[in-house]
Amino acid sequence: ASKDTVATASRAAGPPAAGPAPQAVERFFASAPPVKTLLPGFVHLPRAISDEGQRALVNLAVEAAEVNGKSHGWWRVEGTDKQLNDGTKARYWDEMANLRSDHATMLQQVCEQILAIIVQQCPQLQSWAEMQPRVAAFNYYTRRGRMNWHVDDTNFAAPGKPIVMASFGLPARFGYGPAGQEKDVVLETGDVIAFGGAQRDLRHALLEVFGTDPGPMPSTLQGRVSITWRDVGAENGYPCGSNERLGLQPGPGTLPRYRGKGKGKGGYSGERRRAPNGSLYTQQEFQSFFGGLKEWREAGQ
Repeated sequence: ASKDTVATASRAAGPPAAGPAPQAVERFFASAPPVKTLLPGFVHLPRAISDEGQRALVNLAVEAAEVNGKSHGWWRVEGTDKQLNDGTKARYWDEMANLRSDHATMLQQVCEQILAIIVQQCPQLQSWAEMQPRVAAFNYYTRRGRMNWHVDDTNFAAPGKPIVMASFGLPARFGYGPAGQEKDVVLETGDVIAFGGAQRDLRHALLEVFGTDPGPMPSTLQGRVSITWRDVGAENGYPCGSNERLGLQPGPGTLPRYRGKGKGKGGYSGERRRAPNGSLYTQQEFQSFFGGLKEWREAGQ
């Protein structure tokens, strides 16, 4: 696993806290940012987000992606060992309703402002104004981080709804297009892209993180951060947040490859035992829900 580190900020475990009042997001945007059409239904807003907005949003992502001493967000934690959850990159997504309330409010307002800018300059995309961002994804890429070619499944972004992404830190090369007809666009810090409608099933990839100037990022944050907004919910088959999906906080929605016996990539035992309430739980879940290993041992008798 990667030893790369990023700047960290702590918040207490437990239900989302109220936090400070959200900032006025109008200051987070450049004056009259242009909207460039790369394909019908795929747009690029170069340097749409101001330096102040970049700092605020990156700090939000870092705060949301860590809970001290616990596997959460970008981090797998086993004792004193702390690693990014996906090697040279880290992925974290969750419903905005599960985030700290000031974080959720800021993210909602920023997405609404991005969509308003797009619709104002591209009236043919008027339907995008109806997007309701319900899931936020925070990705961190080291200089070696990549994302392979893929199309976003409908259970992570509803059919027909746009996907909106803001990019921060080091420049990145974003690839798009069908096999054999690939193109790419360089995303600088503060850039935004969005695709939907005819391009909802756009094949894409994060090909490269490069450069030396991380922009107005914290000095201890090296690499690239992206924030993505998605309109998706249970009615689309949305499974769960990444904490559960990637086995950081295991549960019914954890992918099989993170359920290996003993300490594997998910860092927990795949065995389940029946609790007094009649439900089956892993060893780590017994520790989280019932206070220790005594209950786990008793359940095995």
